[in-house]
Amino acid sequence: MQELPVEILIKIFKLAASNQNLMFVCHRFYKIICEMEKYQHILNISNENLLLNTKTFSSIITSERKIDSIKLIVNMNYQFEFWQRLEAVILKFRDKIKILDITILQAAHNSSQLMNILHLLPQNCPKELKLNQCQLSTFARFLSHRDIEKLTIIRSIDDHTAFYNLNLTELSLIGPRCDVTKIVKTQRNLKHLRIVGDDNFYIDESILDLPHIESLDIPLFEINTITGTELIEKIHNLSSLKSLNFQSIASFAQKFCNSLIFPNIEDLDISILNELVTENSFDKLHENFPNLKSFSIRTGMALKVFRHLCLNSKINFESLLIENIHFGFVGITILPSIEFDIQQRGIKKLVLINRDRKIIICKNDLQKCLKLFPNLEYLVISGHFDTHTLLENLLKSMTKLKELVIVANGSHSTTYTMGVIKEYGTKLRLIVLENYQSACDVENLKIFFDGQFDVIIKRNLNLVFKEMGKIELKEFIC
Repeated sequence: MQELPVEILIKIFKLAASNQNLMFVCHRFYKIICEMEKYQHILNISNENLLLNTKTFSSIITSERKIDSIKLIVNMNYQFEFWQRLEAVILKFRDKIKILDITILQAAHNSSQLMNILHLLPQNCPKELKLNQCQLSTFARFLSHRDIEKLTIIRSIDDHTAFYNLNLTELSLIGPRCDVTKIVKTQRNLKHLRIVGDDNFYIDESILDLPHIESLDIPLFEINTITGTELIEKIHNLSSLKSLNFQSIASFAQKFCNSLIFPNIEDLDISILNELVTENSFDKLHENFPNLKSFSIRTGMALKVFRHLCLNSKINFESLLIENIHFGFVGITILPSIEFDIQQRGIKKLVLINRDRKIIICKNDLQKCLKLFPNLEYLVISGHFDTHTLLENLLKSMTKLKELVIVANGSHSTTYTMGVIKEYGTKLRLIVLENYQSACDVENLKIFFDGQFDVIIKRNLNLVFKEMGKIELKEFIC
C-alpha cells in the first residue's frame, strides 16, 4: 500500500476512521495527512493580542498551511501595529481566501484601515462573506467589486443599494431592520434564502417569485398581503424547491400539509407560534410529500403529534425532529405507551426535545417508543425526560446506533455511566452527555477507556466521546 500513488492514497485516507492512526504508519503517510489538512484550516483572529504577539504572528506568516477561511473580530480602536500585521496576513493568503467572517465589536465611524486591507483581495475572493454588526454602507464599494456567491448579514443592514451589483446564490438575513422585499428583488438567481428576525422587517408575496430557489427558511406569518390559499399556491409553483423551513400559525400549517401535493420537497421544518396543533394535523404527509426525507415540527402538543406519526405505517422519511414547546400554561401533553406492532424502519435519525417543565416523560414510555425505530443510527434526547438508567437500555437494544446525544434533566453521577459506556458503547462513533458529572479528569478517563475513543472532551458537566475521521463534532442547541 505504501507504494501506491499519492492521489490514490488520499482517496483511501478520506474513508479512514482515524487520520491520527495513519500518521504513525510511516513518514510518507504523515506527510500526506499533513498535506490533506492544509486545506481544512481556519484562521481565527479574535482579538488584538493575537497578532501583536510576535511569536504567534511569526508562526502565521511562516505557516505552510493553505488557509482558506478567516474569521475576524475587530475593534476600530486597535493600535496601528495590529492593522499592519493584519495586512501582512491578508496578503499572504489573499489568493486562497474563500470564506471571510467579519464582526465589528462596536459601531465605527472610521473603518478605513479595515477597508483598505480588504481591498487587497482579488475580485474572486472571497466567495462567501459573513458580516456581523457591520455598517453595510461601509462595505458597499468592496461588495461592488467582488464575485461573492454567499452572503450572511447579522444585525447590519443600513443600505439596500449595496446589493445591486451582487449576483448571489445564497443569502441569510438575521435580525436586521430592513425591507427584505427590496433586497430579494435584486437577487433573481438565489438558490438559498434564510430570513430570521423580529417584527422590524417587511416581507410581501413577491419574495416567493424566485425561479431558481431550492431552499427557503422564512417567517410565513409575516406575509399577510395575500390569503393563505394563495400563499400555498405560490410555494407550490416553486418547481426547484427542495427544502422549506417556515414559522406560521397552526391553521396555516395544517392547511399547507393537507392541501396540495409537493413532489419535490425533501426537507420540511415547521414551527408553530403560540398555538397547539391537533395530533392528526399531519395525517397526509405521506401523500402530499411523497419524497419527503426529513420532517421537523416545533410546537406545543408536539409529543402527541409524534405518537400519532409513530402509528402511521405509511410514513417513509429518514429523519424526524420533534420539539415540544412550553407556551406558559399547564401542559397536558403525555407520551402514552404504544402497544401497536408497527415499526418505522426507514427513520435513521431521531431528535426528541421536550422544553415543557411541567411534563416529565418517563423512561419506560420513551423506551417503548424508541423500539419502533430499529434502524436508528443517530439519536438526540434532550430536555424533560427521565433519563436515569436510560443509557444502558439504549446501548443494549439499539444495535445500529452510531451517534448518541443525551441532554439530561438535572445532573447525573457518571460512576455507573462510565462503566455502561465502556461495556456497551464501543460500536458508537460519537457519544455526547450533558449534565453528567464525573470526578475523573480527561487523562484518567482516557486510561479508563484504554483507547476506546480517539477523543474525550470534558467541559463543565458535558462529556464527549468521539472517534476521529469524517465525523464532525456537532453543536447542539437543546
